[in-house]
This record gives sequence, C-alpha cells and structure tokens, in this order.
Amino acid sequence: MYNLADYNGKAIYGNQVINTDYLVPSAKVSYIWDKIFNYSNFTYGGDIFQSEDFQNFWLSYPKPVGSEIQEIVLINSQTYTMPLTYTQAVGVGSGVEYVTFSESNLLRQPFSNQYAQAVAQADGNARNIDTAGSGQFQFKLKGSLTNTSNPSMTFDIAIGKTVQGQMPTYEIIISGATNATQIDLTHSFTVNDNELISLHLMKNGLPLAGQFQFIAFYGNLKIDFTKVVGDVVDFEQALVEFSIKDFVSEILQRFNLTMFKDKYTNHIEFLTLAQWIQTDSIVDWSEKFVSHQTTTYTYDNYAQRNVFKYRYDDQNASHHDGIIKIDNVNLKDENVVINSAIYSPNKIKGYLAGKVVNVYPFWNKEVKEGSNEGEQTITYKPLDNRYYFMRSELYDLQSGTTVGSEVFNQSQQVYLAKFEDYSRLPFQNIIDNYYKSFESIINKAKIVTAEIFLTETDIVNFDFQKLVYIKQLGSYFLVNKIQSFIPNKLTKVEFIKLEYFEEQFSQPEVPNGTFITITDVVKDNCEITINFDTDAVLPREIKVTATKNLFGGISNPQTDIFETTVIPTGNSITITLPSGGLWGMYLSFSNFGVVVNSNNFTIENTTECNYTPPVSDLTKLNLTSVVYNGLQSQVLDGNFTLNWTSDVFPASELTLIVKDGTNNSLIFSTQIPAFWNQSYTFWVNFPPSQLTFQLAYNGVASNTITVNI
Repeated sequence: MYNLADYNGKAIYGNQVINTDYLVPSAKVSYIWDKIFNYSNFTYGGDIFQSEDFQNFWLSYPKPVGSEIQEIVLINSQTYTMPLTYTQAVGVGSGVEYVTFSESNLLRQPFSNQYAQAVAQADGNARNIDTAGSGQFQFKLKGSLTNTSNPSMTFDIAIGKTVQGQMPTYEIIISGATNATQIDLTHSFTVNDNELISLHLMKNGLPLAGQFQFIAFYGNLKIDFTKVVGDVVDFEQALVEFSIKDFVSEILQRFNLTMFKDKYTNHIEFLTLAQWIQTDSIVDWSEKFVSHQTTTYTYDNYAQRNVFKYRYDDQNASHHDGIIKIDNVNLKDENVVINSAIYSPNKIKGYLAGKVVNVYPFWNKEVKEGSNEGEQTITYKPLDNRYYFMRSELYDLQSGTTVGSEVFNQSQQVYLAKFEDYSRLPFQNIIDNYYKSFESIINKAKIVTAEIFLTETDIVNFDFQKLVYIKQLGSYFLVNKIQSFIPNKLTKVEFIKLEYFEEQFSQPEVPNGTFITITDVVKDNCEITINFDTDAVLPREIKVTATKNLFGGISNPQTDIFETTVIPTGNSITITLPSGGLWGMYLSFSNFGVVVNSNNFTIENTTECNYTPPVSDLTKLNLTSVVYNGLQSQVLDGNFTLNWTSDVFPASELTLIVKDGTNNSLIFSTQIPAFWNQSYTFWVNFPPSQLTFQLAYNGVASNTITVNI
C-alpha cells in the first residue's frame, strides 16, 4: 500500500498535484509476520496481535521505487531511414495524372512477442502495433529527419490510436520540428484494450500522407518501443538484508514481548511483560526451598539513563528516542539498551494536500548547475536500505485533491486517501505503553539466588511462563536462570523478585467510538472550548485540528495549522488558539486505522487575543552566535549551529524562530531541546540569501541575529 507522505522527493508537480512517482510502498507488519511463521512451519498466539497497534502497523519498502527506476521491457527496436511510397491517380484537367505520395508511417517492421505484435500486410510491411491488452508503453525516439523537397517545412510526430470501426485519434508528441532538429525523446502513454498503435509524421493535425506531393522525409531515426512493467516491489527480496531474527527482535522490542514455545508443538505464545507478571499461573516452591544465597540490587546491563534509539537521516537527531531512568547513582550515566535498525522520520514536518505530514527521507535533494549562468536545477538522489515504521489513517480530503504521475502524464481527483501516521511510534510513547512494568522492576531491582531441591520431573515440567512463590522469602518471582541441574543435588536458581505495585498497565486497544460531533464552540479571550457529542467511551485520545482560512492562499504549516492530541474525561476540550481571521476546526480519533472525523466548525477570531503567558522561570535569554556551516554535499539544505546563554537553565524546550531576512516572512518555528551546553545544530531547507534567528521561552524573547548566506 502507498501511504501519502513526504518522502523528500518531488512530492508536488504542476498545479499542486501529488506526485505518485515519488511515493514509496509499505507492507503490513502482520503480513510479514504471518509469512515468517508460515515459512518456519510455526503457529503463534497472543492478545497483542489483535490490537490496533499491531494491526495498523506498516513497514516501508527499503528503497525508492519511483518512475526513474521502473522496470522497462524492450519490445522492438527499428530505425527509420526512408519513407514507404504509393502511387495514386489524381484528376488533372480532363485527364488523370499518377502522383507519388510518401506514407506518414514511421514504423514498418513486423514483429511478435508476448507483449505486442506488428503484423505484416500484403507488401510485407507492418503499419500498426497490436498490444496484448491494456498497459503503459513508451516510444523512445533518437536521431533526425530531413525533408529534401522542402527544407524549411516544419512537421510534427504523433502517436496514432485506432479502434476498429472508429476514426483514428492522434497525440502529438513532437511539434514544430525542422531539418535541424535533433530528436531525443522518451514518451510514456497508456494503451487501452482493442487499440492499435502507430507512429506518424504530421502536419496541420493530420498525417502527411495524401496532403503533399513529392514530399519525402529521409534520415536516421531510431525508434524503441517498450512496455513499462511497473515498479519492482518484492518485499521478500528486500528483506534479505533485514534478517528474520532482526525483524522479529524489532517486533518483540516494540511491544516488550516474551516468547513461550509449547514443549510438544510448533506453537509460540507471546506475552507482554505486564501480562506475564499478572498471570494466575503460579507454582509453589516453598517446600523445595533450602537456603537464600545472595541478593543484588542492580542489573549489570542498565544505567541511570537507558536509551531506546532510532536511526536518523541527521546523525545528531534524537527527537523520537525514549529514555527509562533508574534512580541509582551507582550506575553509569547512560547506556543504549535498544539500538533499532529502523529509521525515524525527520523532526521538521512537511505539508501535503492541506495536511501536516511526516517526512521519511528516501531521496536527497541535490543542486546541479544549469547550462545558463546562474541556472540551477534540483535532482533527487535515491537513498537505499531505509526501513521506516508507520501507521495508516484514512483521511477525508473533503473538497478533493489531484493525484497523478508526472512521468506518465496521468492524474485523477481523489476524496479519500490513506495518509501516514506516526502515532504511538516514538520510543517514549512505546515506553509509556509497554514498558511501565519493566521500568518499575528495574527501579526496584532485587535479583535473588537461592538453593532449591529440584527433581527431574520439576525440570521436565517447568514452564518459564509461570511465576514461582516461595513462602520463606515472602514473595513471588520470575525465574531468570536454572543453573547446572544435577539429579539428587541442590540447584542454584536465579530469581527476579516482583514488587507488586498499583500502576495499571496498557492493554491492547479495542475499537472505541463510531462518531464524534462538535455541538458548540465558545471563545473566551485566547481559550477556545469545544463541546462535542460522541459514543466513544471517555477518556480516550482525540485529535484537534484547526486551519486558518486564507481564502485561497497557501498555508504555512508552522503558523496556520494548529494540531494537538488531548485525552478528555468529559464532552468538552479547551485549547489556546492563536488570534487572527477565521479558523475551521474538527475533531478526530482513530479506530484500527480508520479515522473518525467530526463535522467542521468555523469560528472568527479577528480581535486581538490578550494571551498572558505563564510566568517564566527564565528571565534572560541571549542568542550569542549563529554559525553557518554550509551546504551538505550540494544538498539544498543549509546547516547552522546556534549558541545561547540564559540566567537559569530552561525547564522545557525552547522555541526557535527562523525568518527570511529579505522580507521578514516566517520560514518555520519549532521546539528545540534545551541542551546543557546551550548549543544546537539544525538544518534549514532551501535557505534564502539572508536569514534571521531568534529564541523564545514562555514569553521571554532573545535578541535577533541575521546571517547572510
């Protein structure tokens, strides 16, 4: 499936047409998961696999598959050198004159294969191509033609299409050519069932044949006729470099799953840690307990900050990483516990069809110098081995948008489309949803070793899925290791002690709600209260989207679109909405990838909004320098490092404001981390000749610095 997103290619062409040539397909993770188990001849089970988080979970194809690398099959290649001619009687006065005409057909060679055939006529030449059904095809023309009879005459070249019983139609693909024209053209076109294809010299919208006497074109024009088979999308082949072991590990890590294989069948049951420790399946080893050996209070593999890390297009980025903290100063400062092979989308988002979307880089933009002085063109260099996880949401485009292929010159209007969505995929969200029990265990670490008298029957029947209760130690345990069992001897067993706690752990999401309707909106200064009706059980996540009506102008996603996700407990939501103009808003929530949208509601907020920001813990903010680091390898993105000072360290993120210094228009504003070294490096796409930079924090603004590029 193709989820609409910004893949850092040429996303838009023409009059705001979404360019399908630069979309990338994704496969459902559940489909790949099933393939792995079918191939291995295993079955699996687990509540998590019925959850929305797993069912609406997609893995991108690891490389671009756009039109530039379509699979092309050559059907026929021939060269036009001289025309076919025929003689026709023409009335002259009271008599008849036989006149020689040149045919307009540029194709004459018979051929036949699985894709098309050109059948020879009585004179041994073929004039039409019959394709084996509909499809995408190409003519590639290279060379030149010369009119020896009338050198100054201009001419056209057109594709002819004929359906039996109907007049032919012509699509001109080269117009106004002359003897001096060097022809070099690749043209893609669609053939429908029962259409015959031909290639003609044209003048005045008609084939040259029969229009002009004694006009003949000679030359050396190579004509390749090819079929566009399509994008070669083979996930099985693509996953060769992503081993089954690594893929399974990614899934286990995302849901904090543990595998339990059945002893007698090829069945594996998967449990989240929360499900595992809350099981009713318990074995009592109190009578087998002999002695307590040791208790340790730390895990060797963990640190004070335990990082769950994605890969990034910018190696310095970390915006979708997550951290589990352990309050123990005896541990080392930081450790990466999950280092995913999956890439994260960029921090700065894009804008597509009136919707803010994530950017998943599959292309690098490069600038190339044109043939004329000062002329530059943008090329898109494909990137390889880029795996991204995403979700998919069905989005109502309401007034519709145009989707098409620039290469194939085809487009259509759509009103519903699947868009990417990154909900619950940042690692911090994953930690909050699936690692709370793990976080509690490692923060209350107690690893106990004890001597237990186990029999051979105990070992054969033992199930690691069960908890162990030992009365003498007054607790329940997970069994971590059973070390060196010897019959009729004491066995050393390593346990993880469970401190039962009151936190409630996330359960797999189930469908919740079929409609939501905005009933009223009340404005009180800067605060907007949205009252709504829904059959969803509250509390639940609801997204608020508001868009400023610019009456045909182009929206800036940083200033003219407001999005936030809230979890209301009742039927009202209060937000702070920027002042200025008309705002249209709607509410939405997702059920298994299907987005439930409310009605649209418009409010007018033309008066000044007297918003008083909260009192800041910071009173002085000074931007000391902004360093321009240049362009990266001709990519049209400028790299900058800014440095600042403040009277106290900020308690949360700062706002970075970047404007075009030539006209003071906003390029973007975004939240940046308040690093202790008070320095931040970032990118600006397509920087103008002059930029201004400013920082802000809870109503405290820094000075402005201007940088010339």
